[in-house]
Formats: sequence, structure tokens, C-alpha cells
Amino acid sequence: MNKTPPFSHNLSYIAEKASIGMSDKKIDLLEEISDYNLEARYPDEKLSFYKKCTLDFTSAKMQQIEEMREWLLLLINKS
Repeated sequence: MNKTPPFSHNLSYIAEKASIGMSDKKIDLLEEISDYNLEARYPDEKLSFYKKCTLDFTSAKMQQIEEMREWLLLLINKS
């Protein structure tokens, strides 16, 4: 089946379209990551996002993202 992937940067929407069963916690994380992408793009949001990104905040989020990445890789490898 050669379907074109959805044109979107919204990760929870892409996961839904891919029929990936996710917990609410994982969906919330994908939505938060998508928000970071938007915040980093728009000048008005950049400063507030920059101020939020302390070492502790960034380290914690990077850990959560890495755990999500590993989980997704396991799903891909099972397919």
C-alpha cells in the first residue's frame, strides 16, 4: 500500500493516523513536543520558551523523549 503520509507536524495526529495505540501519558508528551516545535518557530514565543528551558527542565524532557523514541523503535521492530 503506497499511501502518502499526513502532512502535519502534529505528532499525536500522526500517531493516531498510524493507528499506534498509546496511553494518555504518551499522547500528552507528543502534544507537548509538538508545542515546542511551534514555540521555537515564532518570535513572540521564543523568549518565553527559552526561559522555560532550564538544565533540569531540558534534561527531564530529553529523558522522556528518549524513552518515547525507544518505545517507538520497539514497535517498528515488531512489525
